[in-house]
Amino acid sequence: MMEFMSKYEIFVKFASPLLTTLIAALNITFVYFVFKFNRKMGQSKLSVKTLLLDENSIPEKDYLLLDKTYNLSYLHWINSVKGLPTISYEEMFQTKTKLLTVTLDNQGELASTNIQVNLIFKAYRTRLREDMTRLDKALVVYQLNRKIPMSPILDRKCVFEKKITINVPYIGADENKRFVIVPIREQFRETELVLVNIKANGHTYFKRKFFQRFFRPVVINHYLHPVLERANFSDTDNKDIKKFIGADNPDKELDVPFSTKRGIIDWLLSLFVEWRR
Repeated sequence: MMEFMSKYEIFVKFASPLLTTLIAALNITFVYFVFKFNRKMGQSKLSVKTLLLDENSIPEKDYLLLDKTYNLSYLHWINSVKGLPTISYEEMFQTKTKLLTVTLDNQGELASTNIQVNLIFKAYRTRLREDMTRLDKALVVYQLNRKIPMSPILDRKCVFEKKITINVPYIGADENKRFVIVPIREQFRETELVLVNIKANGHTYFKRKFFQRFFRPVVINHYLHPVLERANFSDTDNKDIKKFIGADNPDKELDVPFSTKRGIIDWLLSLFVEWRR
């Protein structure tokens, strides 16, 4: 027993300084990585901003600087679909086109590198649950002005959904990059741009929670058709309402890539896709 205690004391005598040194080294390493992380997060301040720009009002030099890599340009001209606003041939050239843009702005003291921003763009039409070809203007105006939830004209359906991944290798301090996402010329009743996550400098700045995918998405831009933006619909005549809901348009699906057909099978598939993201 005495011999065992003697060997133990010798081991402690020699091992104790080594353990102390090892613990000290681990603490220094931990402090270094924490400092490095805070320095990157604190001095590289990356923000994501959206803006609707009038295409005809953008100066030529600024227009040339817009990055159109992720532009969903095929949505500029779409086929007529029941539930989508009706646009006549003459109106196609009279309606001002707005560009939905996303700006990645680095307001920090250090550059941001390996930037990745994931977004989802959604477009909606009016869900016509009743025969809306015979419109009672008084009833529709009443529903619109009071924003009755169960009003057929206020119920919407997603007709297009596309995930967009913006990759930028480098943005210097106090610099920004602006990207065109989609041209909008009143061809949809509503559009939404949803933020999924922001990654840069080897870190995740923002990541939406699981249930936000279905119940409370982070919508960073919500476009409304001019008819829905009106404070009072009393001056909206029956013809304009019918054009807004596309009552006389063909009853068919949107003929563009990534258009949605929301049956029960498609809904279950979309849940699976969202779960995998």
